[in-house]
Amino acid sequence: MLSAGGRTLIIKCKMCGGDIDFIPGATYGTCEYCGSTSTIPQAEDENKLNRYNRANHFRRQCEFDKAVAAYEKILEQDENDAEAHWGAVISRFGIEYVEDPATHQRIPTCHRVQVASILTDEDYLAAVENAPDEESRRIYQEEAARIAEIQKGILAISANEKPYDVFICYKETDENGQRTRDSQWAQDVYYGLTEQGLKVFFSRITLEDKLGQQYEPYIFAALNSAKVMVVVGSRPEYFNAVWVKNEWSRYLSLMKHDHKRLLIPCYRDMDPYDLPEELSMLQSQDMSKIGFMQDLLRGIQKVMQQPTSAPQGVRVETATVETNAPGVTSLLKRAALFLEDGDTASAREYYDRVLDIDPECAEAYMGKVCAETGCRKESDLGALNYCVDMRGDWQKAVRFASAAQKQKYEGYMANVRARVEEHCHELAIDCACAVAVGRGSCAKMDDALKSYRANCLTKGSESTDYSAEENASWHLAGYQSIRNTLAQMIADNDPRDVTEGMLKVAAAMFGQIKGEEERAQQCLVLAEQARQKVIYEKASARRAAIGMPDLMDAADLEALAKQFGQIPGYKDAKRQAEQCLQDAENVRENAYNDAVKAMQEAERSSCKWREAIQMLAREGLNGYRDVEELRKQGEQLYEECRNAEEKERKAKERKNKRLTVAFVLVVLIACVVGWFVVTRVIPNNKYQRAVTLRENGQYDDAIAAFAELGDYSDAAAQITETKYQQAVSLREAGEYESAIAVFASLNDYRDAETQIEEMKQEKYQQAVTLRENGQYEEAIAAFEKLGDYSDAEVKIKEIKYQQAMALRRSGQYDEAIAAFEKLGDYSDAEVKIKEIKYQQAMALRRSGQYDEAIAAFTALGNYGDAEMQIKEVKYQQAVELRENGQYDDAIVAFTELKDYSDAKTQIAEMKYQQGKAFLNVMDYDNAARILITIKGYKDVDKLLTENDDIMAISAEIMLDTKFTVGNYVTFGTYPQTALGNDQTPIEWLVLARDGRQALLISRYGLDAKPYNTKLSSTTWGKCTLRTWLNDTFLNKAFSSTEQTAILTTDVDNSKQQCYSGWNPSRENDTKDKVFLLSYAEANKYFGIQYVGTNVASQKARVAPTAYIEGKIYTYNESKTIDGQNAGTWWLRSPGKKSLDASVTTASGMFNSSDVNLVEIVRPALWVSIDSPIFRQ
Repeated sequence: MLSAGGRTLIIKCKMCGGDIDFIPGATYGTCEYCGSTSTIPQAEDENKLNRYNRANHFRRQCEFDKAVAAYEKILEQDENDAEAHWGAVISRFGIEYVEDPATHQRIPTCHRVQVASILTDEDYLAAVENAPDEESRRIYQEEAARIAEIQKGILAISANEKPYDVFICYKETDENGQRTRDSQWAQDVYYGLTEQGLKVFFSRITLEDKLGQQYEPYIFAALNSAKVMVVVGSRPEYFNAVWVKNEWSRYLSLMKHDHKRLLIPCYRDMDPYDLPEELSMLQSQDMSKIGFMQDLLRGIQKVMQQPTSAPQGVRVETATVETNAPGVTSLLKRAALFLEDGDTASAREYYDRVLDIDPECAEAYMGKVCAETGCRKESDLGALNYCVDMRGDWQKAVRFASAAQKQKYEGYMANVRARVEEHCHELAIDCACAVAVGRGSCAKMDDALKSYRANCLTKGSESTDYSAEENASWHLAGYQSIRNTLAQMIADNDPRDVTEGMLKVAAAMFGQIKGEEERAQQCLVLAEQARQKVIYEKASARRAAIGMPDLMDAADLEALAKQFGQIPGYKDAKRQAEQCLQDAENVRENAYNDAVKAMQEAERSSCKWREAIQMLAREGLNGYRDVEELRKQGEQLYEECRNAEEKERKAKERKNKRLTVAFVLVVLIACVVGWFVVTRVIPNNKYQRAVTLRENGQYDDAIAAFAELGDYSDAAAQITETKYQQAVSLREAGEYESAIAVFASLNDYRDAETQIEEMKQEKYQQAVTLRENGQYEEAIAAFEKLGDYSDAEVKIKEIKYQQAMALRRSGQYDEAIAAFEKLGDYSDAEVKIKEIKYQQAMALRRSGQYDEAIAAFTALGNYGDAEMQIKEVKYQQAVELRENGQYDDAIVAFTELKDYSDAKTQIAEMKYQQGKAFLNVMDYDNAARILITIKGYKDVDKLLTENDDIMAISAEIMLDTKFTVGNYVTFGTYPQTALGNDQTPIEWLVLARDGRQALLISRYGLDAKPYNTKLSSTTWGKCTLRTWLNDTFLNKAFSSTEQTAILTTDVDNSKQQCYSGWNPSRENDTKDKVFLLSYAEANKYFGIQYVGTNVASQKARVAPTAYIEGKIYTYNESKTIDGQNAGTWWLRSPGKKSLDASVTTASGMFNSSDVNLVEIVRPALWVSIDSPIFRQ
């Protein structure tokens, strides 16, 4: 650069980058900033000088490869340029000059040491040979000697360092000083490789104990000994970061001399095509790919099996590489610790990370099983109440297990199966007992047992949602009471109200249970008791209904005797049978005797013989004694008497009464015949007809026929029997509803109740079968017909649940939700609704319906990872906007995502593209406004300095941004330490802007002064504090140059600036450089209010600097926004009384204080931001 006065040129100092002024032809110069003497290139023109400055810039930025390339470009034009040779050699050795804190001189540090001494380097020798004069040659030689000593020290340290097999290269921190994900992934790689016995250099850990020392000796030793370098990165800019690139570029240089070395780029979350050009030709690894660690290890193993020639002076040892997958042991340990703590989510995450490294790790698969089942350690699997050996993770664990592991795993499940069988055995006993005491049907108990067995052996194996809690108890509810009841029934030999059929079913159930044969036999005994009980009770009831028997009851009594005779050992059945037979004999004997007596008294009277015959003809005397013979005799004698009477009648007729007697005889005979027909023949015929109808299956007609007989014979009993047979017929025909209705009308007649129970069980089983066949609607209808029988209502809900699940599986989400909603709080219906809505939201996301997906996920609230999915959908939406070129909308969308994923990087990239687009059309204003917001990103800093126009615009924008309201700026200096001997920059809060002018107020209380030194009535214009601010403070805090930036302000002291409640008087306005805020201004900017309102403003609180802490009071209970104790500070407005001035209290409220009290001074002032002082 030519100066205005002639040919003075400027070269940048190699030590600090400051300017060195020199006259063309000079060979060295002194830097006015660091005082170092440096050689100067022989630059004939400004272009060559700029090339030197550019090369020197790269070296000072530690971009040594770029620096070497730049110097070599100069040497292509002039191979004898000593300064270019010198620049190349110090760049190749990675020389950076730093300030020695003791001497404040610039000393060299070496970042890229070489095995060969710098004194033998060809470029160094060329620089000495071509030095323009002796002074330059001396400077080269002395500087080289210093570097050689440093080099020697580094090599001495590195010679004692252990050799490494692998060097991991990565970026440790991001632009905000936070640890990068690259560092975390690199650490995982480190652990994985070290577990295999490899010696790995990982700076975060390897250099942990080297704090305060130079790292180069250790990096140099590691680079030279390592057979493999692994470069980890997730962004192109991280791969190209200065120190990252320094390491991998040095290793590439070593590879040129040793082709057996290997460099492996490992990337993640980026396109491999974005790798640096030097690395793009190498075989790279995707760290997100399953099996990445195994692939990496295989590549390293190939190199480790080959002998590697190490550079002279560097020891190399080869580690023995284990064959197990890397990274497993430490991750397994951490996962096991998470399991012990019950943190199953973290445990699963770490087991998955193990499987990413080694997909055949049996322990990891088994660990996942433990996490899914809630086991805190692996051995707990043997204590489960259900089997898990059909789960995919279990089977993989067994598949990849060693023989010993497999034996151990099988032992776990053997224990579980034995326990399950024991539990099933106990549950089977419970179920049989429940049936035996009448507390459950066989089908229901069988379902309970099958369900438990299925849960233990199948559901627990197949569903990760299955919980051990479902089988935490293997007994029926109230099982002990049920067992006690059965024991008492057996002890009492009393079946109570349990039917014979139920007890026989229970006996069969016990018979199928090993060791329960005795209880099966006891149930059969009870069943027999139940059978006998039914017979006895029905017979007893019928006998009681008969009461005092007559001849017509004889047959019933004999039938009852037979019924009682079937159960001679039950209660007094035998005696009852004998009594019934005796009663039947008694009524027959009495009737017989009456008939015999009637025959004896009949003499020759046909009428009496007819009566005797009628008495003998009664159905109850059929087959009794000699009744048949007597009937014949009676008929014969009756005929004889009748014939005799007829002769006599004829004779009488002949004796004048013949016609009358004949008439009387006819009438008499007709009456007898009519009586017999009406009372005996007709009812008997109807009775037999009713019996015939029943036998023909015409039950309704038979019932009607028996009903017409009224109380004739046993017509009422025959109606009951007919209904029973009708119900049996309906059951056999499969018409269960009708059969059940008829049986129900019979109450406890015969086994009607048992018939009903059996039919309901059959209908229940039919409904179960329909369900199992997938005929859900038919099954629901069948269960609904069962009403409240057994668990029919529960089964209906179960089926509807299955239907809802089927709708879900088929993708009919709305229908499935409606189905689950109808189930109310049944099972996990409410959870399933959320799961389906989550699936719907995911489907909307996949189909690109982002707004709808966001609404759907939002409706889910905190369910699952819905909140994270909302962010992911918004991210996708933003990406789509970006890909469509809608940058402004995309930036807004990514901005809303804040720190999610790489949203900030996306914003930076879009702004970068926008800014470059504006640059291409030379719209520097818009380009600058955009690019300045992403300074430090890619080559933005370079773009902002490419020409004077954009540099000027950028400077204006930065200045304008600096003075944004709410920002803090530094301006001037003032003592702020306890001793007060410092000149610390003052921090100012930007309160307001007026064009290019800004209102500032000190962030902290800078001093402590009275408003007025005397306790007297005063105003702002007359107070001593105003004088001090505009004189002592102004001159102490600001240099004369800085004071030019401070504007003289017309300070408004009108009543409107004061608190109206105190009726202030008007005072004159003042002109001040420095002033205090008024009440109105403090209220406007800080929201202070009068203390009586009890409204405190924290942002109005101010903390004093250490300089004045001892001069004023601060309060622990009043903290500033940044947590410091606050104090009271002056305002310029008058106070409540004439001797007061306004203050903002420590709590942030408005009040007044005596003018002579010492309070915090918080200066305010207006500045011009266009002042040159702010552009430095």
